Amino acid sequence: MNTGNQNDVFLIHDDKKYTYADLWRQLNSITVCNRYVYIQHNDPYRVFIAIIHSLIYEYPIELLDGDFSESELLRLGLSQEMILTDASPLAKQSNKNLDSWHALAELLNERLVSSTWSISLFTSGSTGIPKRVTHHLKSLARNVKHSVQFQGHIWAFAYNPTHIAGIQVFLQAIWNRNQIVYVFDQPINQVPDQLDSCSVSHISATATYYRTLLPYLKIEIASMQRVTLGGEKFDLKLVKKLESYFPHAQFRNIYASTEAGSLFTSAGDIFQIKKTNQHQVRILEGQLYIHRSVMGTSPVDSEWYATGDLVEQLSEVEFKFVSRDSETINVGGYKVNVLEVESVLLEFPGITDVRVVPKANKVTGYILTAEVVKKADTDDATLKKNIKQYAAEHLQAWKVPRIISIVPEIPQSRSGKKSRINNE
Repeated sequence: MNTGNQNDVFLIHDDKKYTYADLWRQLNSITVCNRYVYIQHNDPYRVFIAIIHSLIYEYPIELLDGDFSESELLRLGLSQEMILTDASPLAKQSNKNLDSWHALAELLNERLVSSTWSISLFTSGSTGIPKRVTHHLKSLARNVKHSVQFQGHIWAFAYNPTHIAGIQVFLQAIWNRNQIVYVFDQPINQVPDQLDSCSVSHISATATYYRTLLPYLKIEIASMQRVTLGGEKFDLKLVKKLESYFPHAQFRNIYASTEAGSLFTSAGDIFQIKKTNQHQVRILEGQLYIHRSVMGTSPVDSEWYATGDLVEQLSEVEFKFVSRDSETINVGGYKVNVLEVESVLLEFPGITDVRVVPKANKVTGYILTAEVVKKADTDDATLKKNIKQYAAEHLQAWKVPRIISIVPEIPQSRSGKKSRINNE
């Protein structure tokens, strides 16, 4: 097997470039840990180092978002004294020397078969307070593919590295000696140039991230081979727009959750439940349930876990994601799916993104409001009037937003999804 040059690039972040040789040196300089470790850092390189080191020596690790506030940490039962923000002496001196990617790949394969290692992380908090979930490598790597054919890929890393989607992209890359170009925290207007100059071949991100990126895509990214959407509802109209900028790419839709990891993949918006998974999945009254055997360790009261995802069952083995249960609002006795309303409004030519937010109302329970990001050189008053008219022509009356607000950007959760928290 080709082990690659030790000077192959592992990570590009800002103006820094780390090679695989840098990675080995850093890993071999850290002392072994013999206790549970909490890691909080905004530097993805240090997060990746922490994950690999904990895997090597099989000690449990918990990843905390770099922007968790002190009050949030206290609610989680943590204090700053319990958290490591850097590699520092912890116990005895390391007794293993990792000197090549081949050695790391063999170690990962061993850990996949038998390991006590675990990693705890948090849900995105896009609809409320984040929940802690613990995974072992087997559940994290369920859909990670590693072989010679996957070597040489260059990944644009567009997820938070402390969340489930980011960890899975990281494992896919590191297991195949790929290069990572970290774009999650980069100014969005600079990302297209990075994708082009670094010859990025693969990217996985939320639909919200792609919508934010789209206005800045001006040229074709000929190197792109695969574009994956995950974490939010698959948007076929968005994909059509992206196809003109990624003409050689295959598009994939992935269904995953922090609680269960990656479960389904599809070329479009229809997921197929494979024969090997049929005993692990149920659809009851339009909601997706998964068996506790495929989940990470988290509080589950029954054998089947209600995901909160509403789906349309097309056959015994096929379904489409509709929305989260929390994205269905009661307006005057009518159930309204905010994703449906957003999808319609996104067709209006004067805006680039939209978030529909419920607002409490004494008469109807809730009314809908819409926050929109406008295209340049559009008069606000005229835009609001035209959006309302457009909505009235394309939606039933109770689905039409009563208040339109112009905002510079749509709030996002820590995982890059559109935030659904109502801050009213």
